[in-house]
Amino acid sequence: MIEGIICVLLFNLFLIPDYFLFPQHFLHFFVVRIGFATPPALVALILLRRGVSAAVRESCVVVIGVTFALTILYLYFDISPVVSSYAVTDLSILLLFANVGIRARFPYAIVVSVLCVLFGAIYLVLDPMLKQPEKVESFAILFAAALLSVVGNYSIERGDRLNFLRRLESEVSFGELANANDELLLLARQDKLTGLANRGHFDETYRTIWYESIENGSILSVIMIDIDNFKALNDRYGHLYGDSVLQRVATLLKQALRGEEDFVARYGGEEFIVLLPNTSEEAGLIVAQRIRLLIEVAGSPAVPAVASHEHGWGTVSCGLATVHPRKGLSRNGLIAQADVALYQAKADGRNRVCVAETVKAER
Repeated sequence: MIEGIICVLLFNLFLIPDYFLFPQHFLHFFVVRIGFATPPALVALILLRRGVSAAVRESCVVVIGVTFALTILYLYFDISPVVSSYAVTDLSILLLFANVGIRARFPYAIVVSVLCVLFGAIYLVLDPMLKQPEKVESFAILFAAALLSVVGNYSIERGDRLNFLRRLESEVSFGELANANDELLLLARQDKLTGLANRGHFDETYRTIWYESIENGSILSVIMIDIDNFKALNDRYGHLYGDSVLQRVATLLKQALRGEEDFVARYGGEEFIVLLPNTSEEAGLIVAQRIRLLIEVAGSPAVPAVASHEHGWGTVSCGLATVHPRKGLSRNGLIAQADVALYQAKADGRNRVCVAETVKAER
């Protein structure tokens, strides 16, 4: 759009030398440039302004170029040998501006160039002011300008395409790298066996939830979970079966959670931990009992011979601790209290939930 306005402006600024060179023809020149050539060019620019298709946009460039070329040849025809030479020079400048300045797309640049060369050749043949050697020289200049402008247009367009491809390749590579980084981050924060969050991910999340609870003045509950008789299970059926039990429990824990705010992680070995933000002791106890009951009903994966209940397998023990996080309270103390409640549940016979005492302030 801006290049087109510059082109129209430059075309009409040639009225200044026209005034000094051809004062007797100035009015005619003014009417032709302003009244005949400029309106179609402005219409084409208005179409460009409205966001037309690429084909219409490039066609407008061709229309502007051809209109100005015909106007120049008409105005300078059969005036004097010098003026006839000016016509070819102006035509060459027009080609350079259309093909390199405005940068019409390569196929359209070829159309503009062929038409200008054709019009220029007809002009040189018909203009009686130039002698044969001068006509040949003028045509050579016009043809060279057309050829060089087309070559320049092709080089610029080719460079733009290469830059676009490089940018696209860079964006694709960056996107793939970002995806790879996301996957690596997920793997770094995930327990490979169970697919749950690992201990490192839990520590980060717990720290965040703790300080959010302090800021919001909300309550926080934690459930420590341990698979009953897991060592005996491993000794009897092997580690592969033990891995299957861990995976089964992890799946059931995810099913027992209430929503996205609840967070479960593998804490270590056969221990798991659940964070329940904005959850009272009564609500936390309901969740813990649901976890215990769900795992008891589902049971452990099938074993080769002896029923799983012989060793108490297929159950978990849970310890629940609840606190209003605030400054002066130990974040680790809440976990420790839940762990104490867990071991109390085991001491009381397993497959049960015990609730911890209130977490005390740090000293």
